[in-house]
Amino acid sequence: MKKLVFRAGLAAMALIFAGLLAGCAGQRPGRETETEYSSDPDMEQGKMDETGETDEAGSEESAHDELFLNAPASVRVLEDLGAKSSLLSVPLYLAGDSAISCMVYIDPDEGESFMDSHGIQLFFSDDREDDSAVSEFVLEPGKDSYELVINVRQYADGVLERETEKTARVAFITDEQAGTRIEVESEGAYGGTYYSSCNYEEIGLSERYYTRAELSWLPTENLSLLRNTIYAHHGRKFKTDSLNEYFRKKIWYRGRIEPEAFTEELLTDTERANVRLIRVGIPI
Repeated sequence: MKKLVFRAGLAAMALIFAGLLAGCAGQRPGRETETEYSSDPDMEQGKMDETGETDEAGSEESAHDELFLNAPASVRVLEDLGAKSSLLSVPLYLAGDSAISCMVYIDPDEGESFMDSHGIQLFFSDDREDDSAVSEFVLEPGKDSYELVINVRQYADGVLERETEKTARVAFITDEQAGTRIEVESEGAYGGTYYSSCNYEEIGLSERYYTRAELSWLPTENLSLLRNTIYAHHGRKFKTDSLNEYFRKKIWYRGRIEPEAFTEELLTDTERANVRLIRVGIPI
């Protein structure tokens, strides 16, 4: 555990630099889903407008910012993979079940700098469970697919109860539309496609608790779509063709659960709290 915490702490410094290069634009709820929509999860009222807006927020340079601004402009891990810098600055979420995420950390050997290291760590977690999984390996320049072992750790009340190893094939794929995604072929919960959070509409509703004040400016129809977007992140299908067509256009969407079979137990605690808050703003 100490080893992981130490690496995570060091990796945070690398994330500062990566975040300076590129990251997701600032988001506030409702910006990506400016629509006219009914309070009924499965009933359309109007035409959806998919044009999104983002706020441009300024930031002050910290001592860490200045440190990395004066550092070399290349990160070896990103060069090895031909990857976008967001790979190191934001989480990636599993398509079809956004409760499962992957963080990518630079994993240098002792005495090796972050900038020059070829070492990488993938850290998987499920926000509904105490379980997590880790894989550490060394990249080869120009190679984007690897056979590796994922160490799955199961906890109970914060105490490690069991560790198992799963073999996996992991590929890093970069394109202009989605940035860098990770394809994981493996048995178990962590297999699938992981997209950067930059690709997800309203992912902030999965990452933190919102307040009533933050949602109060949104009209009822937008609140309804916010709720449906949370459901869509977890693979819910919808009864109306309009909703299904809307979400099928999202690269992260995997319609895998029928509406009658979907339960909010599939959501994380944060998402359930935000759904309850959204319902307060939707007239019955």
